[in-house]
Order: sequence, then structure tokens, then C-alpha cells
Amino acid sequence: MTWYRIFQEPENDSYHEIDEPDFSISTIPSSHSPLLSKIQHDLTLQRIICPFLKKKEGLCYQVPIHTPEIQTYILNHVAGHFNTVQGIYENQELTMIRLSELKLATQNYIQDKKENMQLISPIVSDFYMRKDLGSQTEGAIDCENVEIMIPEFRNLCKVEFDETDDSLWKFFKETHLDYEGNVILVPQNWLFSDELLTSETLAYFSRFAHRIILTINKTNNHVRAVELR
Repeated sequence: MTWYRIFQEPENDSYHEIDEPDFSISTIPSSHSPLLSKIQHDLTLQRIICPFLKKKEGLCYQVPIHTPEIQTYILNHVAGHFNTVQGIYENQELTMIRLSELKLATQNYIQDKKENMQLISPIVSDFYMRKDLGSQTEGAIDCENVEIMIPEFRNLCKVEFDETDDSLWKFFKETHLDYEGNVILVPQNWLFSDELLTSETLAYFSRFAHRIILTINKTNNHVRAVELR
């Protein structure tokens, strides 16, 4: 039994001219001190923080703000972990919060704890903390899309489907899926093979997504993106 198929997006020639809004960016002061112990129990917070642990220069995370609830969550529970918090405004309305420069206290807390306890969920660590593939992802780029056939994947998946925390999926819905129809994520050090049948992340997504599409570099099987619909 196979669990994927080659997927080709139909061409869309439609074009709609969009009025350019008036943009502005300003710093949002954060008055909330981060509650470090909350990291272990907040799947969404882990997903936002983990890419910063590799200390890549210039990295930022942008959260679309469509609801007051998302704005409150980010400002009350996430922003305090970052040195720089900026609001992006369109026609004087807050539409995005940009987070950058993870605080050293948060970095140290995770580094100190992760060796002694399962601080980061396997759903997040599988996506961001796999062993570095080094030169295996180098080479020419020649991509194709592969769609996971979700029922077949679930039948073959070697991960127990006992995860009941749907908070991360709700976050994706309230920031991207309900408004754009999809969300595109960039996994770290994934290769396309049957080993993905052991992926905690894909097992989680398969419980909620209608469609899961992987962008694969055919040159080296590097998974360059995961699209959820």
C-alpha cells in the first residue's frame, strides 16, 4: 500500500488588482514577564520558540492577527519571551505581530531542561530538531509536490494517535487556514522516505488536515515545505 501520490496544482491565470494599503511598523511594549514553566504545556508556544534556538541571524516570526483572541494570546503568553515585538499596521489597523530575538532567559531555560525532561513535545521536536543532514540537502533544486493520502498514511503510520492537544491546529486555523485556506511550514532536516511514517508531526497533522502536500527536491529527496489545507 502506498501513502502518497504525485500532485500537480492546476494553473491559475486569474489576476486581481489589489489596492495598496498604508503600512506602518511600530514597537509593541510587552508588560508581561514570561512564565517559563508554561513552555512545557503550551504546544503553540513551543512551535514559535523552537526555530530561534538555532540562533539563526535575522530570524523572525510573524503572526497574522485576525481576532482579538489571537492578539491577546500573543501579547500575554508569547511576546514576553522576545526582546523585539513589533506591530505591523495596515491603514492604522494591527494586522501582524512580528517577534524576533528570543530572550536569553528562555533559551537557557530550554537548554537546561531539555536534557532532563521531555520539555518539548515530539510533535514540535520532530519538525525542528531532527539531526542535521549536512551535505545531504545540497545540490540542484528540482521540486515536485507529493500529496499524502491521509487514510492510507494513517493505516501505515507507526505513531500512536493518542495526542489530544488540538491547540496548535486551532492556532493555524485562526491565523491562516480560516482566512487563506492553507498554511505552509518549513520542516528542518526531513528527507522524503518511508521513515516519515514514524513522524510525530505528520501523525498529528493527519488528525486534523483535509490535505497535506509536501514539496520535495527530487535531486536529494529533501522535504522543503509542508502545506496544510
